[in-house]
Amino acid sequence: MGQGICDGIMYKAKTLRLLHLSPLKFYDFIIISTTNMSISPNKKEFLCYIAGGLSTLVNGSMLADEIYTSQDDDIEVYIKDNFLEGSTFYEDSFYGVMETIDDQTLKELLKYFDDRDMDISRVYIESCLVPSDLPEELRKFAESIDYKEIHTFEDFLEL
Repeated sequence: MGQGICDGIMYKAKTLRLLHLSPLKFYDFIIISTTNMSISPNKKEFLCYIAGGLSTLVNGSMLADEIYTSQDDDIEVYIKDNFLEGSTFYEDSFYGVMETIDDQTLKELLKYFDDRDMDISRVYIESCLVPSDLPEELRKFAESIDYKEIHTFEDFLEL
């Protein structure tokens, strides 16, 4: 095993102990902390185009009802406060929030949906969006989903 690999493993072990994180939480920490790039306005605009698909999945799976009834964490409180009207997820609320949401909260929100099998490819399919309906600068995102280059919101953020 090369010296660089050993150093990486030791760094990970020391960081895990230092932060007192389980391996799964450590993975979340690394993903969130290494994805420090800001989310482009084009990506936020694309999310608005597919928000109807997200609305369909959140409402159809009864997740909106569950969140309305009780919130298990901060991101569910955020969803209830910003996207729900009663126990219904409204895509129009999503559009407005995209203008003001900070990048870290958006990353956490998208990870939340990934963790509930509401990844970007499913959201895109449910949105019934036709790539030709998109502005030219957003078509690359739809094509990346169509060609299975991205499957999750995490993949989308790394693109």
